[in-house]
Amino acid sequence: MAIKSNLTKNVQNLKENQRKLIVALIAKPTIDEACAEVGITTQTYYNWLENEDFCHALTSTRDEVINNAMNIMRSSMLQAVNVLTGLLTTKDENLKRKVAVDILNFALKWKETRDIEDRLIHIEKIALERRVYR
Repeated sequence: MAIKSNLTKNVQNLKENQRKLIVALIAKPTIDEACAEVGITTQTYYNWLENEDFCHALTSTRDEVINNAMNIMRSSMLQAVNVLTGLLTTKDENLKRKVAVDILNFALKWKETRDIEDRLIHIEKIALERRVYR
Protein backbone atom coordinates (compact mmCIF):
# COMPACT_ATOMS: atom_id res chain seq x y z
CA MET A 1 0.00 0.00 0.00
CA ALA A 2 1.33 3.45 -0.95
CA ILE A 3 0.62 5.08 2.39
CA LYS A 4 2.53 2.43 4.31
CA SER A 5 5.51 2.42 1.93
CA ASN A 6 5.98 6.17 2.29
CA LEU A 7 5.42 6.05 6.02
CA THR A 8 8.21 3.53 6.38
CA LYS A 9 10.63 6.00 4.78
CA ASN A 10 9.56 9.06 6.78
CA VAL A 11 8.62 8.07 10.32
CA GLN A 12 11.78 6.95 12.06
CA ASN A 13 11.67 9.92 14.45
CA LEU A 14 7.90 9.99 14.99
CA LYS A 15 5.83 8.76 17.90
CA GLU A 16 3.34 5.97 17.27
CA ASN A 17 0.36 8.35 17.54
CA GLN A 18 1.98 10.69 15.02
CA ARG A 19 2.31 7.82 12.54
CA LYS A 20 -1.30 6.81 13.17
CA LEU A 21 -2.46 10.38 12.71
CA ILE A 22 -0.79 10.67 9.32
CA VAL A 23 -2.73 7.64 8.10
CA ALA A 24 -5.95 8.98 9.66
CA LEU A 25 -5.46 12.42 8.07
CA ILE A 26 -5.25 10.75 4.68
CA ALA A 27 -8.27 8.52 5.30
CA LYS A 28 -10.65 10.88 7.12
CA PRO A 29 -12.40 13.90 5.59
CA THR A 30 -11.61 16.29 8.47
CA ILE A 31 -8.81 16.98 10.91
CA ASP A 32 -11.26 16.61 13.81
CA GLU A 33 -12.25 13.11 12.70
CA ALA A 34 -8.64 12.06 12.19
CA CYS A 35 -7.66 13.33 15.64
CA ALA A 36 -10.64 11.62 17.25
CA GLU A 37 -9.73 8.31 15.61
CA VAL A 38 -6.22 8.50 17.04
CA GLY A 39 -7.42 9.78 20.42
CA ILE A 40 -5.69 13.16 20.42
CA THR A 41 -6.95 16.73 20.49
CA THR A 42 -6.80 19.01 17.50
CA GLN A 43 -4.51 21.25 19.55
CA THR A 44 -2.04 18.36 19.74
CA TYR A 45 -2.20 18.07 15.97
CA TYR A 46 -1.45 21.78 15.58
CA ASN A 47 1.42 21.46 18.06
CA TRP A 48 2.82 18.55 16.03
CA LEU A 49 2.77 20.73 12.92
CA GLU A 50 5.66 22.64 14.51
CA ASN A 51 7.71 19.42 14.44
CA GLU A 52 9.79 19.33 11.26
CA ASP A 53 9.91 15.51 11.08
CA PHE A 54 6.13 15.24 11.45
CA CYS A 55 5.50 17.92 8.81
CA HIS A 56 7.91 16.27 6.38
CA ALA A 57 6.34 12.83 6.86
CA LEU A 58 2.81 14.24 6.51
CA THR A 59 3.66 16.24 3.39
CA SER A 60 5.54 13.37 1.76
CA THR A 61 2.74 10.93 2.45
CA ARG A 62 0.05 13.30 1.16
CA ASP A 63 2.12 13.96 -1.97
CA GLU A 64 2.50 10.25 -2.63
CA VAL A 65 -1.24 9.62 -2.21
CA ILE A 66 -2.05 12.49 -4.57
CA ASN A 67 0.51 11.29 -7.12
CA ASN A 68 -0.93 7.77 -7.00
CA ALA A 69 -4.45 9.13 -7.51
CA MET A 70 -3.26 11.29 -10.41
CA ASN A 71 -1.61 8.28 -12.04
CA ILE A 72 -4.87 6.37 -11.85
CA MET A 73 -6.76 9.30 -13.35
CA ARG A 74 -4.10 9.77 -16.04
CA SER A 75 -4.42 6.15 -17.08
CA SER A 76 -8.20 6.60 -17.44
CA MET A 77 -8.01 9.79 -19.50
CA LEU A 78 -7.59 8.05 -22.85
CA GLN A 79 -10.61 5.87 -22.13
CA ALA A 80 -12.63 8.97 -21.20
CA VAL A 81 -11.59 10.74 -24.40
CA ASN A 82 -12.57 7.68 -26.43
CA VAL A 83 -15.99 7.62 -24.74
CA LEU A 84 -16.56 11.31 -25.48
CA THR A 85 -15.41 11.16 -29.07
CA GLY A 86 -17.42 7.97 -29.57
CA LEU A 87 -20.54 9.85 -28.52
CA LEU A 88 -20.03 12.29 -31.39
CA THR A 89 -21.48 9.65 -33.70
CA THR A 90 -24.66 9.16 -31.68
CA LYS A 91 -28.00 9.68 -33.38
CA ASP A 92 -29.20 11.78 -30.44
CA GLU A 93 -28.51 15.30 -31.72
CA ASN A 94 -28.88 16.90 -28.28
CA LEU A 95 -26.33 14.53 -26.75
CA LYS A 96 -24.02 15.00 -29.74
CA ARG A 97 -24.16 18.79 -29.29
CA LYS A 98 -23.45 18.54 -25.53
CA VAL A 99 -20.49 16.23 -26.14
CA ALA A 100 -19.10 18.55 -28.83
CA VAL A 101 -19.40 21.52 -26.46
CA ASP A 102 -17.66 19.54 -23.69
CA ILE A 103 -14.80 18.59 -25.98
CA LEU A 104 -14.38 22.18 -27.16
CA ASN A 105 -14.51 23.49 -23.59
CA PHE A 106 -11.87 20.99 -22.46
CA ALA A 107 -9.63 21.94 -25.38
CA LEU A 108 -10.03 25.66 -24.72
CA LYS A 109 -9.36 25.22 -21.00
CA TRP A 110 -6.21 23.24 -21.80
CA LYS A 111 -5.03 25.97 -24.21
CA GLU A 112 -5.76 28.73 -21.68
CA THR A 113 -3.81 26.86 -19.01
CA ARG A 114 -0.86 26.34 -21.34
CA ASP A 115 -0.90 30.02 -22.34
CA ILE A 116 -0.93 31.09 -18.67
CA GLU A 117 1.92 28.69 -17.88
CA ASP A 118 3.98 30.06 -20.80
CA ARG A 119 3.33 33.65 -19.73
CA LEU A 120 4.22 32.86 -16.12
CA ILE A 121 7.49 31.22 -17.17
CA HIS A 122 8.31 34.31 -19.24
CA ILE A 123 7.49 36.67 -16.33
CA GLU A 124 9.55 34.59 -13.90
CA LYS A 125 12.48 34.62 -16.31
CA ILE A 126 12.32 38.42 -16.61
CA ALA A 127 12.04 38.83 -12.83
CA LEU A 128 15.03 36.57 -12.29
CA GLU A 129 17.11 38.42 -14.89
CA ARG A 130 16.30 41.78 -13.31
CA ARG A 131 17.27 40.49 -9.89
CA VAL A 132 20.58 39.12 -11.19
CA TYR A 133 21.63 42.31 -12.97
CA ARG A 134 20.85 44.75 -10.15
